Amino acid sequence: CRVCGTSLETSQHLLFSCPKKLEVWQGALSKYVDERAWTADFICSLFSPDPDPVKPLYDISVFILIGTILTSVWRYHHAFVREDQAFEPRMVLAAVDLAITQIRAQLA
Repeated sequence: CRVCGTSLETSQHLLFSCPKKLEVWQGALSKYVDERAWTADFICSLFSPDPDPVKPLYDISVFILIGTILTSVWRYHHAFVREDQAFEPRMVLAAVDLAITQIRAQLA
């Protein structure tokens, strides 16, 4: 993994379990969903056909929340790989927050 230096990059690692990406998922989910243990395996299970139910704290669907986090993680990963920009979890979290704020305003 070019982001964290791990030698093996699986699809789960690419999106969820890379320590920097996991930090983003944990930070965003902790802010927008009822409290629970946000492990990489649990986050990955949210994409299964029958995920454990999670209830967002605000007026957005869990699908919009997950999609927004995934989009931000992927956008910053792409910028890291293609444009040599740093992958900083706090910057990705700020992008998630901005996107969620914009989505909530559009839905209001």
